Amino acid sequence: MHRDTTHIIDRIRSGDEDSLREIYREYRQPFIQWIKGEFFCSDDDAIEFFQTAVVILYDNIITGKLTELNSHVKTYLFGIGKNKAHEWLRHRQRQGVHSDELLINYLHEENPEVDEADFAESLRAVDAGMNQLGEPCRSLLSYFYYQKLSMREICERLDYKNEDTAKNQKYKCLKRLQSICADIKGVKV
Repeated sequence: MHRDTTHIIDRIRSGDEDSLREIYREYRQPFIQWIKGEFFCSDDDAIEFFQTAVVILYDNIITGKLTELNSHVKTYLFGIGKNKAHEWLRHRQRQGVHSDELLINYLHEENPEVDEADFAESLRAVDAGMNQLGEPCRSLLSYFYYQKLSMREICERLDYKNEDTAKNQKYKCLKRLQSICADIKGVKV
């Protein structure tokens, strides 16, 4: 259903709660499915991101921060939700959450066309592969993908000669992880 965004903003600003309810009902389920696929969050987190996005949309309209949209309401809501999900990931990283979800999210971004069943199998394979990987590869990949450390910081922590050496080692570790995952999945590389 195509909406005239200016009309919707005017309706919400004038106190028409039905228009906000319509937005909520129309975009809730697509948003939840999308954000869970992008960030591998729980249903509760996905719902919270959506509700926060709707509240921010409403507040921005009421306070006059948002007077017109150059895009669709859906695009605006999804953008807010994406920003909130990124904040959530950063917060989890600062708290030391080293979930394999972060590496998996990166791997999924690299190949988003993967079938969901295949992707679930890949998740399990990467989880098992990380456990089999051993040091220093496990630490190097964790530092890079989970903690988002720079190559310079990784060099200091793992006592590598320089950033090129760390990059080369990261490449070898990823290849090794790929091989382990292929063995787990029973696929020839």
